[in-house]
Amino acid sequence: MTSQQKTDMHHEHREASLETNSWLDDIYMWRAEHKQAIAWLAQIESAIHGNDAKLQHHCGIVEKQERHIRQHEHAIAMNEQSGKYKDQSALDTAHKLFNEIQAKARKDHARLGELHRQQIAHVKHLLKELEGGAE
Repeated sequence: MTSQQKTDMHHEHREASLETNSWLDDIYMWRAEHKQAIAWLAQIESAIHGNDAKLQHHCGIVEKQERHIRQHEHAIAMNEQSGKYKDQSALDTAHKLFNEIQAKARKDHARLGELHRQQIAHVKHLLKELEGGAE
């Protein structure tokens, strides 16, 4: 091996060492970012659980409305069957409150549905991106 070849090898090694040191710096930084991303994922999971609690609350309201419909229909039928058409003010008051709750539930349902669709689409997109980048 000539002196020039040895010099060239040393030069290539110094260049490669600078390059690999830079790569190691990148890798350490990326791994730290992975740890941060895992913490963010925990926050995302917590937010999803929070959204699920909101959906559970909304479900309770919807189920209560469904029960009201059945009970109110029964009360109307009983009023009609009595043949006297008793005072309907209690039925009217209950129905007015039902309509107010139904209108709010309708808006909440639309808002929750849109938010849900957006968030799930983002999570699916992120998962697809991360799975594709893992190759």
